[in-house]
Amino acid sequence: MADNTLILFLVAELDDDDEDNQNTYDAESITAIVASSTARQEKIKISGYVDEVVPQYLLDDFKRLFRVTRTTFETICENIQMYQVLLPSWTGGREHIPIFKQLLIVLWYVASQETLNRIADRFDIAEVSVAVCREDMRFTHVVAGSVGSCHDARVLRTSDLWENGPARCGDAHIIGDAAYPLRNWLLTPYRDNGHLTPTQRHYNTCLSTTRVTVERAFGVYKGRFRRLQYVDTHKVKTAVDLIIVCCILHNICILNEDEMIDYFEDDNAVNYNPLPRNQAGGNAEANAKRDNIANSL
Repeated sequence: MADNTLILFLVAELDDDDEDNQNTYDAESITAIVASSTARQEKIKISGYVDEVVPQYLLDDFKRLFRVTRTTFETICENIQMYQVLLPSWTGGREHIPIFKQLLIVLWYVASQETLNRIADRFDIAEVSVAVCREDMRFTHVVAGSVGSCHDARVLRTSDLWENGPARCGDAHIIGDAAYPLRNWLLTPYRDNGHLTPTQRHYNTCLSTTRVTVERAFGVYKGRFRRLQYVDTHKVKTAVDLIIVCCILHNICILNEDEMIDYFEDDNAVNYNPLPRNQAGGNAEANAKRDNIANSL
């Protein structure tokens, strides 16, 4: 239920960037993905796109444009409609936008780099004003909102995962790169000081080979939802909601076996920020665990 709420919530948030617009709109009008505009001239909108054009798309064309299959799209719609609290109510005035159309708008927005003005025209709507993934590339924990220059270790320390990591992992662990501190629940590579043993080098190779899954996950995630490469909003909360929504859609696609190979984008965008020397050591228990694993490989 929380996932579906967030998808709808993004639609409602996208107009918040226009803080200078003093007009008041009813709740239903806010469901449109829109852009603020000072111009008030008449615009030519694409007539019948949702009702006449979209249904005629071949399966491959639908997936190419909306970045998910029709089956995945229908699954999301069905899940949203299971919860009455998520369905828009109408008490008169401006008629609400149907759930399926809202979802089409959201998918088009996150899958393309088209401007909000063009999206409003296309869908004939009014203009108003760090991650953890599984081996199958599903995200299990996402932290968004920190500035790009913020060190990876600091992002981790300010997230709930830093506090909950030991309890959530138990005897297992998460693997990360050298940007993160070594902990019993978070295993990182041996720092290469030029004197690594063959066992330590082999461990580093195995860890790097396994950790590449998260880089592939981000590559597929950003390749499928191209909006993430250029988020045209000045509100951090809107950008964060967009990131989280795309993570949810990414996971839904994987669960529905919605193939992703066509969307893989290897742009080497995963930043590597080496740890300061005084953070590399970890603790004795974590070092012992890492040594034991290295010796067993």
